[in-house]
Formats: sequence, structure tokens, C-alpha cells
Amino acid sequence: MTEGTWVRLDGEAMDVAALAELFESEVSIRKDTGGTHYIKIDDPSEDPHEALVRAEQLLEGLNGIARVQYASHRPVKAGAVCQVNAAGTATNQVIFGRASIVSRSRVSASGTVISADGKEAVPPQNVETSF
Repeated sequence: MTEGTWVRLDGEAMDVAALAELFESEVSIRKDTGGTHYIKIDDPSEDPHEALVRAEQLLEGLNGIARVQYASHRPVKAGAVCQVNAAGTATNQVIFGRASIVSRSRVSASGTVISADGKEAVPPQNVETSF
């Protein structure tokens, strides 16, 4: 990676790849040797917290556009902030403490009506229903 402030992109691999592909000419997104993606943030203050805030603001817009392009896109979030020196070496990395738990589920059900004698009830015929 080139010299500057870089912020790690946290998210599903296909969502991170979608951002890298969609915005390759607008923002600088690079993958390190370990396969982790980073986005370059213009941060004249060199304050890690400020870089994180800028990255979150930028990602909010990029994720919105990606969601329009790909309906299944899940948001990519900003992770650790990394300063890279002129030699291309990370000089420090700041990881802000955050945690989240995401749970998703889908439920479906079907029912059977049992009459008093224990047999499956037959639905009435020719009944009109409206909703």
C-alpha cells in the first residue's frame, strides 16, 4: 500500500469486492498480502479517530449506491485504522473497540384442523374469502 492513512474494510467478501469493483476509479481500495481490503482516507490531521469517522461517512454513501446496484448488498463497515509510511510499512494500527451481534431468521408454518373425533377436518367447499 502507498503512504497515507488506510482503513480496513470489514464485511462479507462479496460485498467488499463489489465496492472495490464499483468504485475502482473513484476511491483507492487495496488488498494486502493477507487478503484484507483497505480504503485510503485523506486525513490531513493524521488522527485515527477522525480517519475512522471519514471512512464511515464515505462508506455510508458507497454502500447506498452498491445497494441500488446489487439488491443483496450488505453494508461494509470501517475497521482498524492504519498509517503507512513512505517505505510501505504500517507504522501503527489503531483498532477501536466495537462489537455487534447480528441474528437473522425466517419462520414459516402450516396448520391442520383436527375435528372433535380426532380426524383431520375437511375444509368447507365454495366459501368466498376476501382480505
